[in-house]
Amino acid sequence: MEYDSSGNKIKQEGTDWYNTALQAFWDKIDRDKEEMQSLHDSVEDGKKKLLDLENAQNEILHEIEDNQIEVEQKVLKAIEEARQREIDELKDTKEAIENSTKEFTDGLNKQLDKER
Repeated sequence: MEYDSSGNKIKQEGTDWYNTALQAFWDKIDRDKEEMQSLHDSVEDGKKKLLDLENAQNEILHEIEDNQIEVEQKVLKAIEEARQREIDELKDTKEAIENSTKEFTDGLNKQLDKER
């Protein structure tokens, strides 16, 4: 308690120096309190910004997941369509083989009937 609020050394003379020193003490406490409040506010602002960034990150992650699901569904649909085309082509080939076999056997039967 040797300095006043301005930082000047207090002369410890008379009765007023104690009041000046006491006022300097309370002024310092007020400044420290304001500084702590400012630091606290900065920490709270940082927490809020961090929370906002986490929320943005979560939104992006959900968007990525949705996009991945959409891509997987498109790939699955493309595979299913390709397999269905293969099945249809095999059915057509089977029908063609069955038809040609039937025509061949019918032709053979006709020839056998003619020869008899």
